Amino acid sequence: MRSFTAAMTGLVRARSAPILAIVLVNVFVALVITPHYGVSWDEYGDFKYGEDSLQAYVAPDKLLSHGDRDFYGPFYLVVASVSSDILRHLRSGWVLTDGRHFSNFLTFQIGVVFFYLLARRYVNRFSALAVTLLFNFQPLLFGYGFVNEKDVPFMAFFTATVVVGLIAVSHWSWGEASDGGSEERQSGVSDVGLWHSSVEDLRQAPGALKALLILEFLLGALVAFDVAKGLVILPWIQSIVGDAYLGRAWEPINRAFRLMAQDAYKTPVSLYVEKARTTYMWLRLPVILLAFAPATVTSRRLVARTIDSLGREWVRARLLLLAAAVTLGLCTSVRVAGPFAGALVSLAFLARWRRTATWPLLAYWVVGGLTTYATWPSLWASPLLRFWQAARLMTHFSAHPVLYNGQSLSARTLPWHYLPSLLSLQLTEPAVVLGVLGAGLSAIAFARRPETRTDLALLGIWIGVPAGAVILLRTPLYDNIRQMLFILPALFVVAGIGLEKVLGMLRGVGLKGIGVCLALAPGLAAIVALHPYETIYYNAIVGGVDGAVGRYEIDPWCTSYREAAEFVNQVAPGGASVAVLGPDNAGVATFAREDLVLINTADKDIVPDFAIGCMKGFVAPGFYPSLDSLMEIRRGKAVLAVVKQDR
Repeated sequence: MRSFTAAMTGLVRARSAPILAIVLVNVFVALVITPHYGVSWDEYGDFKYGEDSLQAYVAPDKLLSHGDRDFYGPFYLVVASVSSDILRHLRSGWVLTDGRHFSNFLTFQIGVVFFYLLARRYVNRFSALAVTLLFNFQPLLFGYGFVNEKDVPFMAFFTATVVVGLIAVSHWSWGEASDGGSEERQSGVSDVGLWHSSVEDLRQAPGALKALLILEFLLGALVAFDVAKGLVILPWIQSIVGDAYLGRAWEPINRAFRLMAQDAYKTPVSLYVEKARTTYMWLRLPVILLAFAPATVTSRRLVARTIDSLGREWVRARLLLLAAAVTLGLCTSVRVAGPFAGALVSLAFLARWRRTATWPLLAYWVVGGLTTYATWPSLWASPLLRFWQAARLMTHFSAHPVLYNGQSLSARTLPWHYLPSLLSLQLTEPAVVLGVLGAGLSAIAFARRPETRTDLALLGIWIGVPAGAVILLRTPLYDNIRQMLFILPALFVVAGIGLEKVLGMLRGVGLKGIGVCLALAPGLAAIVALHPYETIYYNAIVGGVDGAVGRYEIDPWCTSYREAAEFVNQVAPGGASVAVLGPDNAGVATFAREDLVLINTADKDIVPDFAIGCMKGFVAPGFYPSLDSLMEIRRGKAVLAVVKQDR
């Protein structure tokens, strides 16, 4: 397979301009269309979980329970809860929801870049760009890129974990050992030699320098312990703030306090003391790290000879391994299935380095585990038990109802063909055809070309293990294939192998370009026709969206409620009551006028002035039959939402 390292390095070169241009164009388009997308039923609860998880770093004893969400990794939601509040100010008129959706889409684009890097491992540059466009312009993925804060970020992090991990594997042999030999030849023992060399440096170091190191380490540990526990330094800071509030502190501190709080007398001192505590809690980690800075500098002086003997490539290889481990930890802190990506990287490590991979893999998993623990507050109390409970929950979903091929089924009793059938129906026709062709070519290459087997086996395991769990073990799924989005990058790389074969049969850049345009056309046309409900896409095999009506789930998250709420805003009189089908007013509250009174449809004793219902892919005749239908939001025959009015 082609050089993966060269693909990564090429990102900063001019030849990477096309993939960067794709991302930039997508981002500029997103700036225009982001306000068109509605809120999913889960969005509010998901981001509230992220906000509360962030606050756990300030007050871990006040971490709130969010039910099953506690078993979902919060890392992306924590980051997005901060970035969303910043990004919503990019355009006037954006609300917090728009900032969230733009954050989701930026994460999707990061996933697109890592997908391109993955594709470059298997196909040439032109084919990699073409299949990246095919991947990017799948209507299902494009729409989910905005409204899905669960599965799209996990897909992006999963792909990044595999890509960065494979880069670390390919770099592990680089660098020069201290004796001038290649590290490839000494891989597995050079780190042991490093340990012995460091010990020898310590033996030869001056006694005074070693005593200084011990003293600095003990002082650093003492400061770190106090900072972590808040025993001495925190009460001291709080007392200074209290004295400054009363003007009794050291005069420079009094002046600084008056400068920052010019109207302090209007606010009780307890609030300023609490702000000091909050700031202290946020600064704990950097202060703890700084406490060990003197010991780190002294340690560098003690083993200077050993460190200076290391080649740059040796250091680069370890830094890449560290980056791979941290990415694995963050991926796991997005979804508990993240270790599967680490397993793929581990198999690649073992396939290349065999027994000598033991120590780097141990470091990889230890650092990854520590990263997960640090970024998942719900694990802090009992990490192993809570992680096991999270893993069990992910494979034992509650029995959601599923509309499949015209039948209402339980998510626990789906037929074996549920996943392959929906994959063939919700991806564009060219993607399906190229995927089948690529699978055949991959099987032939695996049988005839031994040098490709490891790379192809990774794709097969990436796709086969999750798909096998669903098909053979009947792991529950619902909302179509959204929980399996993380296998799509591997599926599209297989499609890229097929696409490379087809493009290779076309002579000239013009014909190749026409071929790529034909492959992209169905997806682009559907994105335009269905916008902003691209997630309801079905291909021509089932007759498009019209053919899927009444047979498959169409809009299970009811993102059409934004358009419905904006319509009611225009026609409802002041103070009108609006009944909304779904939890937490299902996102309608975000866009409804402030004077409107929102009620839940579960309250049958109230006859509302208006009612908003999501059809979830099928007509619900029992939805307020006494009210007249005022407006329907539809795409073709698919009724996504209905607005009704009292007669």
